Amino acid sequence: MLKANSIIKENEIYFQDELISENKEINAYISTSNIDLKEKFGLKHKNDMYYDMYLNYKYLEKKLYIEIVKVEDEKRNYYIYIPTEGEKKMLMKKLEEYIEKNYNQSIEEFIKEVEKEEEEEY
Repeated sequence: MLKANSIIKENEIYFQDELISENKEINAYISTSNIDLKEKFGLKHKNDMYYDMYLNYKYLEKKLYIEIVKVEDEKRNYYIYIPTEGEKKMLMKKLEEYIEKNYNQSIEEFIKEVEKEEEEEY
């Protein structure tokens, strides 16, 4: 479990790509270009590796967390950060705005559509 050295700010969060949704969870890729992972979480960087960062929202449980994946050659290390209450509110707002802008739906409509698609798969 990671601890942040400072609060995550709204201008540090920028979602990219399509959202992935499975197992009652929405997964959003966060660009790391606006956030200094070394300063924020103490994660070290070497030339032959990089980090991926994701916002994961378990919508049935109303749980939200950030997963950071260290990718080095074929190895992957996974780190979890549980945001503060203030960060959770900001992250949910950003996710809702991203869904509205890119999917023309509210988060509730998006979740209903995802659940319908998951039911059809089984």
